[in-house]
Amino acid sequence: MIESTAKAPTSTTEAMAEALSDLHGQAVLLVVPALIVAAGLLAAMAEASTSTVEVYTIAAGLSALALTVWTLSRITYGGAVAASVLGTTLAVVVLVTYAKTVSALPLLALPIGLTVLLVNVRVGGLFALAASILLIFPPAIVPPVDLSLRILTILQLWGTLALTSVVERKLFTLAEWAWSHYERNRELLDEARDYQLEAKQTLKDLAAACQQLAELNQYVGRLRQEAEDARRAKEQFVANVSHELRTPLNMIIGFTELITTSPRNYGARIPTKLLADLEIILRNSRHLADLINDVLDLSQIEANRMALTKERVDIDEILDAAATAV
Repeated sequence: MIESTAKAPTSTTEAMAEALSDLHGQAVLLVVPALIVAAGLLAAMAEASTSTVEVYTIAAGLSALALTVWTLSRITYGGAVAASVLGTTLAVVVLVTYAKTVSALPLLALPIGLTVLLVNVRVGGLFALAASILLIFPPAIVPPVDLSLRILTILQLWGTLALTSVVERKLFTLAEWAWSHYERNRELLDEARDYQLEAKQTLKDLAAACQQLAELNQYVGRLRQEAEDARRAKEQFVANVSHELRTPLNMIIGFTELITTSPRNYGARIPTKLLADLEIILRNSRHLADLINDVLDLSQIEANRMALTKERVDIDEILDAAATAV
């Protein structure tokens, strides 16, 4: 197989040209079995021909040409193509001039098709033009050929040229389309791989964020538990303190009410100023008891256990108590 020494392609067209060049290098090897088959067919037809020696000679030449093309294909592509085209052309010419087989003239279409497929259309056109000129003005070494056969051969040469040109163009267009889709699919595959890597990284980040969130939830849970414990401790402290304060305060309120309401129980007459001071002590003690009750109510509200009770009050008493306190 022939190795290419061209630089990396810079466009789709150049890439396609390089790919077709590699395919040409492989296609030229297909000429080898075709030449061997042709040599075998000529050898099989030699017994029925009037020029047995000449046909055997041409068959041997085709076999040698097959070996030459195979050898040159391992070395250089141009040499293998030149050997294929010139060798098949020479085989047809020898078959016509040396073996006197003028019916083999249409076989000149074979080297033209090879030239178009393995070289390019312009070289094939020049080859067809030269062959047409030789058919119109045949040299003296060519045996007499009927005009209709020559015209048919010329039409076959140019028909082969046109057909192979169209086939090569279609193949090139199809290969270019396939190559462009291959490049696009490869780009999409690269993008998909990049997206996959980004998705994996995103999943890792999400996993790390979830882990941090779980740790924060645990931390918040501990803080909530600590706050709940602190609230309960505060409620317990307020309840205990309130109880300890209300016990002596109730005694103060009780004795003060008893002295102010029933001073005669104490025998001697209590001075008016002392009774006024006792009224102040009673009023402030009650005010302090109300404050303690309010603190307990706040604790009940925080615990969602506060119960409201509707009752009728005397607004005059409330106003009098407020004015007295002020």
